[in-house]
Amino acid sequence: MLSAHPGDFLTMGILDKITETSPVEDDIHFLMVVARLSGPRSTPTEPLWIAHAIAGLHHKMLADKKEPSRFWPVRVADMFSLLLKRDPALGPALVVAPNFNLPDHAVFAQRLEPVEQPLAARILLKALQRRAGLLPPHPDLPVGELAAKTIIPPWTAELVAFLAVLPDDRLFPALRQQWTQTSIQDAILRVLARAPQPDDRVRFVTALGSFQPAVVELAAKSLAKLDGEATPTELAAALASLRRHCAAPREKAARTALADLLAKWSDQPIAITEAGDLVKAYDPWFDWFAKTHPAAAKELLGGDEDTAAFLKRLPAIAWDSGDAKRGQQLYEERACHRCHSTSTRIGPDLTGVASRLSREDLFIAILDPSRDISPTYLPKLVTTKSGGSHTGFMVYDSPTAKLVQTGPDTTVRLLGDEVAGVVDTRVSLMPTGLLAGLKDTEVADFYAFLKTLRK
Repeated sequence: MLSAHPGDFLTMGILDKITETSPVEDDIHFLMVVARLSGPRSTPTEPLWIAHAIAGLHHKMLADKKEPSRFWPVRVADMFSLLLKRDPALGPALVVAPNFNLPDHAVFAQRLEPVEQPLAARILLKALQRRAGLLPPHPDLPVGELAAKTIIPPWTAELVAFLAVLPDDRLFPALRQQWTQTSIQDAILRVLARAPQPDDRVRFVTALGSFQPAVVELAAKSLAKLDGEATPTELAAALASLRRHCAAPREKAARTALADLLAKWSDQPIAITEAGDLVKAYDPWFDWFAKTHPAAAKELLGGDEDTAAFLKRLPAIAWDSGDAKRGQQLYEERACHRCHSTSTRIGPDLTGVASRLSREDLFIAILDPSRDISPTYLPKLVTTKSGGSHTGFMVYDSPTAKLVQTGPDTTVRLLGDEVAGVVDTRVSLMPTGLLAGLKDTEVADFYAFLKTLRK
């Protein structure tokens, strides 16, 4: 933190209370007080003081191992916006602050003026890469900042969205380095999709398995722009995604994009009319795949995932042969951990779930997540005056703005006058199709892992 500033100015007297050891809660309080003060800045150095204090909030949270509340990012970002209105010089001061180097700092950078954001993005990206050891340390970096490299928090979806202001040749290589971080793959895909490149083909295929329909739509459209013959595995990935989206009638845009992709890959002009049973409407694609690639169809797509049909398989499964390590890999590949690693607003902690529910009831809950939704996890359907809709949980709700969590790492911010209505919905955010294509041995592995989640 900057050294104490002598003087009797009111603002600086408040900022003097923010030190290296002051609690982060106190820092936020004092910054909010300053944000509501009127009049010009007390001294020319005031923006530097405030910028250092703002960036220091997340550093203190990390050092104290504190987890922010759901409302915390919105509230501190709104506070930063008030401070910016009070003194526009705060934006440039934040960008050059030596402690402006954490993924969560994107929540502030997003509030900068558009002309300031590209520079902020370049500086923040370089700082993050230095902390991760991907770039040599800055020669002027203080010793304390070098030591701070030992704490490397993961990237966030908000950071990826902010860095999108950078040009492709600067940003895409950095995003590819972060692809193994599954929690931000959807956010990365949204950026890569603006200029599909052959190097990202496998990433787009992986994204066909996303449980965000908009991401699946982007991935399918991106793959359709790339040359190259599709492999049976790629075709199976597209068809598995298509079958999953047939279980959600409102996701027509994703189904259309997948069908268009299959038409290009197969060179088959199969016309689809959506009427009645969607699964039957798209049967011609699955029939074509079964005839053209019978082995791949049996291996990769499996059978019908009707709940009753799946339950009939359970008595014949050799449960004692299940391997928990392989089951954990399946659990992570199917992104279950993104909603169930801890008890969150999106999904409950699964610790002890195999002892609380019978094996049959557990698989029913996975196969048909909307069948019996706990009131705790009952989502909202938010409609907008423009005709849009968002399903999720209300993270922030006020007359002027609403923040809807639509997935484990995605939120939608709506102004109060954009919203047409908010109602409960009985459709779970947990997608169907999570067990699609699993062989009996894999089902045993999956269950073996769930049994290890004990209290």
